[in-house]
Amino acid sequence: MSIISRCPVAGETDLQQIADLVKTCEVDGLLDEDKSIADLKWIVTTSSVRSRRLWKDSNGHLRGFGQLWIPEPDDRLDGYLWFYVDPKDALENSFTDGIIPLETEILDWAENRLREIGNQSRLSIHLHTKTRAEALIRISILERHNFSRERTFLTLVKSDLEALPTPEFPSGFTVRSVEAPRDNQAWVDLYNESFIDHWDHHDLTLSSFQDWQQDPNYQPEFDLVAVAPDGTFAALCQSSLQTTLPHSSKTGWISWLGTRRGFRRMGLGRSMLIAAMQRLYAAGATSIKLGVDADSATGATRLYDAMGFHPVQSWLSYVKTL
Repeated sequence: MSIISRCPVAGETDLQQIADLVKTCEVDGLLDEDKSIADLKWIVTTSSVRSRRLWKDSNGHLRGFGQLWIPEPDDRLDGYLWFYVDPKDALENSFTDGIIPLETEILDWAENRLREIGNQSRLSIHLHTKTRAEALIRISILERHNFSRERTFLTLVKSDLEALPTPEFPSGFTVRSVEAPRDNQAWVDLYNESFIDHWDHHDLTLSSFQDWQQDPNYQPEFDLVAVAPDGTFAALCQSSLQTTLPHSSKTGWISWLGTRRGFRRMGLGRSMLIAAMQRLYAAGATSIKLGVDADSATGATRLYDAMGFHPVQSWLSYVKTL
């Protein structure tokens, strides 16, 4: 393979080529532990991503794609790389002496771009990426590139939705959908206080949440908040309903489930999860999936196990300190 073009994403033609490449790589339609190919256009056009790059051959065919997301830094600078390489190129290059794998070139690009952005910050710089646990060639390349494994994530599923229990909220608490834009800042504050104790947390900004709301899979009717008697947003559960091809079955996705400090150990997490599952089931979901940190200190995995979820996919997070 001869790469002659390294260029940014220019328009709809490139988006279609990216979609075709991703579909070739992800035969089950899952981009990440909680994202499907249906999210693709939003993911590669959202303004929160700092850098994107395409690698094309002499015929103009897309052979690789990389995208670097960098949240607002606090005490360190983190970059999150999402990338794909044509499976044939990945396999051929991994066994060919003297040829630099395209994955390596993409990793070098991401490292250099992240260093450029962080050059004046004087902060420690960390590049992160994820891979499926069974992607042995990708894992080998990452480890040869001095990445180290930092975390394991699981995709869980629940298919028996006919006999969901009744959510039990504390007296005076109510549950409703988010109303934008009125609730946006209160939701962002709730999110940040709910996930501040989680591994690798970065505060969400109002503009980033507004970006999320432009995702075609964002459905405000499934963005639930528990409201305390004094009007404080106490807990959240954001989910979505997606149609899975080719059978057109509907899958519910739990994107975020969290409880604000000061409102924990009241059963709000469990009740919010049940309330979200009820809505998804009523809307036609035949199964519900979610992603979870396998090493979570919050007890999330115990909750999901008790609710009948079981693992179907493992994801590995890798990091390199630059």
